[in-house]
Amino acid sequence: MLRDAQSGMFVTAYYVILEPGGLVQCVNAGHNRPLLYHAATDAEEYLARGGRAMGWFDDLPVKTEAVQMAPGDVLVLYTDGVTEAEDRLGACFGNARLTQAVRAARGQTAAAVLNQINAMVDAFVGGAPPFDDHTLVVIRYVGG
Repeated sequence: MLRDAQSGMFVTAYYVILEPGGLVQCVNAGHNRPLLYHAATDAEEYLARGGRAMGWFDDLPVKTEAVQMAPGDVLVLYTDGVTEAEDRLGACFGNARLTQAVRAARGQTAAAVLNQINAMVDAFVGGAPPFDDHTLVVIRYVGG
């Protein structure tokens, strides 16, 4: 991707490897910080900010972060079109509403969490035209 980037162009990326037992290996290249919801403690954690977006610089100083998921935990990866979705007055959906959406669907399937987030974003924007992409990946660790 670095070799293919044209002058002035860049791309952010978040790379995740899910391992048996709930270990998640993550690398962030300038992308939004994923939300990790810890079901047992009803606590949210935004994973660490990573390196630079790919294409801006020749070197890409990124590092791997390891996090442990417990049964019931939910990992939400998203583009900025989710948290920066605007209502008709220009207010952003934001991280707090994203966390609220995940909490509202706690204990449900990954698909139900994804549907809850989408429903809350849609209700928030209230028919305002989108200005950016809206991409979500929701992973719920069930254990085992």
